Amino acid sequence: AASDVYKRQDIYCVPEKRRSGYASKIMAELIKWLQNKGVHNIKLKPSSAGRHLYEKFGFGDSGEMETWL
Repeated sequence: AASDVYKRQDIYCVPEKRRSGYASKIMAELIKWLQNKGVHNIKLKPSSAGRHLYEKFGFGDSGEMETWL
């Protein structure tokens, strides 16, 4: 049975690959995959380096950043 909330920790991108679009492509595919699984909420605790990426995908700060799908 699919959960309607997805929580993930420890996603990391090596510094030399940041700001090259890889993380955005991965995040877009992950969101699509989770939507197909029936997930409606994603929660995460971003690093300061990753915060901009998640904000770009509609995450808001609630102590944990999250977005509803």
